Amino acid sequence: MNQKKAKEIADDLGTLYKRMVDSLEIGDFYGHFHSEIRVLKQMHEHNAPGALSAEKIAALEAAVEEFYVIYEAELVEARKMPLSWHEVRRVQNLFDEAEDRFIPLDDTRTEH
Repeated sequence: MNQKKAKEIADDLGTLYKRMVDSLEIGDFYGHFHSEIRVLKQMHEHNAPGALSAEKIAALEAAVEEFYVIYEAELVEARKMPLSWHEVRRVQNLFDEAEDRFIPLDDTRTEH
């Protein structure tokens, strides 16, 4: 395989990988980060070209754990007062304010 074709394939895989990462929801990133760290550790252990140092890998691990702690804390807060319920109340209030108040029918109306 020539270099041009190899670069084209690598670029396509890079694009596909970016699309996959862009499609993740925030809760998916913890597992994703751990998968990336496992790959980085394997590369480091095998002295692969472009492998990160043990210090950089350790820093990434610490960042992932910090992310997880913050994410979990936000989830706890969200469960106490979910933003979506706040938005439901806000929008319901807009509907309530937009509606005409109930006006009783007059006595001259004939019912069928």
